[in-house]
Amino acid sequence: MARDRTNPDSLRGQNVVPMRPRSVPRPAPGQPSEPRWIDYFPGDENIGLRRLSRREWRYILAQLAAAGVVVTPLDLAVLEDYTICRVRIRWLENELSGMDAWHPGSEGAAKSPLFSPLNQYRAQLKFYVDRLGLSPRSRQDLHQERPDDDAGLDLD
Repeated sequence: MARDRTNPDSLRGQNVVPMRPRSVPRPAPGQPSEPRWIDYFPGDENIGLRRLSRREWRYILAQLAAAGVVVTPLDLAVLEDYTICRVRIRWLENELSGMDAWHPGSEGAAKSPLFSPLNQYRAQLKFYVDRLGLSPRSRQDLHQERPDDDAGLDLD
């Protein structure tokens, strides 16, 4: 059975570890409204990517709320980009899993051209993980006391 690599929902029933649990709690009242994923993933062929975006968005908001993080309007663009990166990484990984990583090129074997955007999205995702405090290391760095800027200065 051929799978539709543009639709992550087509992976159902295969030996694939899901990106996030399917039953993600809805955001608490007062949480920011969800972006219009159809603006980023238009067309019927991308309905699975929109569903994945919705699950990821709700999951990350629930996790941040559980950690006591208050999401402000300033955070929304970062959270939106984080979600898009996660979904596009998943889509690229699905694409790569259905093809050979190496293909014949004019000068011998060459890596799939999908590796370049995949690496770029991974680098961007790392930036968002650090900024949002989504890894143990970044949470530790965010909670460390910052030195007082005026400490040690004689202002008299």
